[in-house]
Amino acid sequence: MANNLGHNPWILDTANTSTVLWPGRISITNIVFYDYTVETHVALIQNADGITVWKANGASDLRSLDSGPIGIATGLIMHTLDSGKVAVYIE
Repeated sequence: MANNLGHNPWILDTANTSTVLWPGRISITNIVFYDYTVETHVALIQNADGITVWKANGASDLRSLDSGPIGIATGLIMHTLDSGKVAVYIE
């Protein structure tokens, strides 16, 4: 498992509460949490200051969950990912 920031969308599958994946400003158009295995699993993305950018709680039918437009974030941390993957679409 390894986060992949080499193309759009970024595919995140590894969480680390202190690793800043991207230190600069980014414009996020959508985030999708998918392929998780249990409805109680969580995906939590924070900015470089530790402020929540987006949090998703799994659904009972295990469907993909979309954020919709997020806007500008300064830095990106994949703080929590209980299972599955997160796709981050950027401009």
